[in-house]
Amino acid sequence: MKTIKRISYKDDHEQECTYTVGVYGVNKIEEHAAQGEGDRWYYDVYKEGGEVIRLFSFEAVVFNV
Repeated sequence: MKTIKRISYKDDHEQECTYTVGVYGVNKIEEHAAQGEGDRWYYDVYKEGGEVIRLFSFEAVVFNV
């Protein structure tokens, strides 16, 4: 099973940003593969307090297998 450690994306100002598990309240990052035509690949970033951030655009993903 794949364990995602870090995901990088570009913000609204084209600056590269990163979410890292264990840093700034990030508990886990989950991958969601496209399930069919018209569906998109995305990642959910789970943070302390129940906040979930869904990323559809990303630059790089770091994981362990």
